[in-house]
Amino acid sequence: MKTRREIMLDTLSNRSVDVVPQQVVFHDINALKLVAKRRHRSVLSDILEWLELLDDFMVDVTPVHLHESSWLKEVETLSRIELEHSCTGGGVLRTQVIDETAEHLIFQFENGARWRINKRPFRRDYVDYPIKNRRDLLNYRFPDPDEQWRYEGVAEEAAYFRKKGYFTSAEIHGFFSGVWYRYTDLYTFLISLKKDRGFARDLIDSVGEFNLRSAEHLLESGIDSILFCDDLGHKTGMLISPEDYERFIYPWHKRIANLCHQYGSYCHLHSHGHINDLIPLLIDAGIDILNPVDYKEGLDIEGLKASYGDKLTFYVETDLPVAERGQVDAKALNRLKKIAEIGRQEGGIILRLRGIFETTAEEALRDSLSVSAKLRRGEN
Repeated sequence: MKTRREIMLDTLSNRSVDVVPQQVVFHDINALKLVAKRRHRSVLSDILEWLELLDDFMVDVTPVHLHESSWLKEVETLSRIELEHSCTGGGVLRTQVIDETAEHLIFQFENGARWRINKRPFRRDYVDYPIKNRRDLLNYRFPDPDEQWRYEGVAEEAAYFRKKGYFTSAEIHGFFSGVWYRYTDLYTFLISLKKDRGFARDLIDSVGEFNLRSAEHLLESGIDSILFCDDLGHKTGMLISPEDYERFIYPWHKRIANLCHQYGSYCHLHSHGHINDLIPLLIDAGIDILNPVDYKEGLDIEGLKASYGDKLTFYVETDLPVAERGQVDAKALNRLKKIAEIGRQEGGIILRLRGIFETTAEEALRDSLSVSAKLRRGEN
């Protein structure tokens, strides 16, 4: 019987598979806490148990020892089964507590950015940025991505999970979103793309160099893939024109993809939005996985597979097929059936099962996981 990692590799090669890979995504950290409970002395044993419970195929090994807050370390550890770090956005920057209570956490990245986390209900706000204009950039000194303490434990954990049959991933910062998450505010950044392109390019290139160097250290640890978040769009369109994407961001996407491929690894882009017009450029850049493919944002998986199915693996979102008291969501169920059938026959599809809130009934999640397991294996 093939391991989950072997099935992932078949999927990424667009080969037919006996079971479509899955990753379960929670609405926020409080929903995740209801499922991912510590039971073992070893956190790695706990993570294995959570992965098995959810029938996940991938696991994140981004370092979590960089955070001063014990709460932040805990939730970043839980996020490993989702791959994407909603509280810090992944990466290898150290964080320091500015203020923390039972209700909120304000922390500062070592690059000078400040975020505020409302713990419950969960909310993330960007409070302050270190670069507000060209003068700030000229005087700014980026953290050193070559310091080895940032990557402690990654190689050991990657080897551990690989031996257990899981596909491993680590998250770096993005080349577009990474700029306005941690270095300058979104308004300033978007305006600069049109009115001060020299500043925009210098800022993107500086962030890009940091990202690329941190990615190489992670790849040297033996991971299977690099994930980064570059939210290029919104529900009805894009945050950046195709022309500006090609001018500013595409070269960095091409460089990170080439770097991943040099190490025999895969390049995984997270981007929300109606970004259909960018997909040919993403493929040309060498992106291997596009996440998420969300029908609510106008991305049609059947059309995408027909046009690009042998060039890109699609991480496809679908909702829980079973609600409270066993009520079946017919639309979600039919969508899941369709996605599973395409994925089994053609490969190139990973299921992203979402819609799990803190209020989601335990039996709804359990029944939905059972339905998903059967459909992804072609069982009635």
